[in-house]
Amino acid sequence: MSRTLASRLPRFLLLLIGLSAPTRASTTLMVLVDWWQSQITDTIINLKVYQPTSEIKMVDGSTVPNPVTTDAYTTERRSWWYALPNFNADDYVQGRIRFNTTFLRGWYQNDSTYRASAGDTLFLPDTQTTFTYQKVGAIGDITATIAGSSPKFFVFPDSATYRGPKLYTSAGNSGTDILNQRSLGVGGNPVSGTGRLDKCIDSLKSDTVWIRWGTPTAPPGQMPSAAGMKCFGQNPFLTSTTSVRSVPRSSRPSHGLELSTDRDLRILPGGNRDVSGRKRLR
Repeated sequence: MSRTLASRLPRFLLLLIGLSAPTRASTTLMVLVDWWQSQITDTIINLKVYQPTSEIKMVDGSTVPNPVTTDAYTTERRSWWYALPNFNADDYVQGRIRFNTTFLRGWYQNDSTYRASAGDTLFLPDTQTTFTYQKVGAIGDITATIAGSSPKFFVFPDSATYRGPKLYTSAGNSGTDILNQRSLGVGGNPVSGTGRLDKCIDSLKSDTVWIRWGTPTAPPGQMPSAAGMKCFGQNPFLTSTTSVRSVPRSSRPSHGLELSTDRDLRILPGGNRDVSGRKRLR
């Protein structure tokens, strides 16, 4: 064997080993954000979901990506699926990721006084049976009976004032544990594939992994833990008998707000809906 061939052989073997070694495929992470405190909450305003760059770094020094909101389906009020596409834990220093939020918590109280003219119509919650108002220039309240089926409404017979809801807000924040704390190997270096999220992705063998905490009736609270993370190969809110037409999305984080007839502040839905979470990411 010539010296030239002998010198090239080790390089060839290293290249062959590198090509045959398993690689971790990119995955789309779908993360359910419902991390609110147990307080009276009618709406979440200006929700921002991000990865804290003080703790999370990319191996190549590039900008840490943040998840984007989607229209994926959920039956839980005030919850939204956020997507982190093209995720590969090996792209992150020590494989670590984490999600934080900032938002305004909004709630209504009947602290505002409104004025109505004779003939004005006020639509009311379907369950309401009476309505109280005060005729302008008169003393004392008048309580009218609201009969009939929905939609319930009241037509003012005279100019009047009445009490109505006022929106209050307070700043809030929440965040998860580090979701992929890897074991340390020789030399104290983290070992690829040993984190909770690594194992979750490897076990599901899916190009999209859905992550949530808690249940629709018992959300996880302000600080979801890595130990409480649940992973699914499909949207856990969908069943095999559910069709796209039967699952319209009721709300999404937005600046457009409206007060529904049941006194809940509803967020105006926008854009096309995608129950899979794959068609429209933004």
